[in-house]
Amino acid sequence: MDDDSILTALPSDIREAIADYSERNQMPAEFVVELAIAHFLDPDSVTFDDCQVGLQRDRIDQLVSHYGAQPMSVRV
Repeated sequence: MDDDSILTALPSDIREAIADYSERNQMPAEFVVELAIAHFLDPDSVTFDDCQVGLQRDRIDQLVSHYGAQPMSVRV
């Protein structure tokens, strides 16, 4: 955790819970905080049960391997 991180302002027991959750779900601790804030502001926006970060990461990896890491333009 960086000293500039919002996590440094939290109590140690909350930091430990966030670290445990982020490790179990293989996501950055800051992302866990963002999900918690989004859920607090709008309970229908995200839930930890519906969040499929691993699935999304796999899809991104598939797209990168298929199209390469080159920037693409999208026409609407």
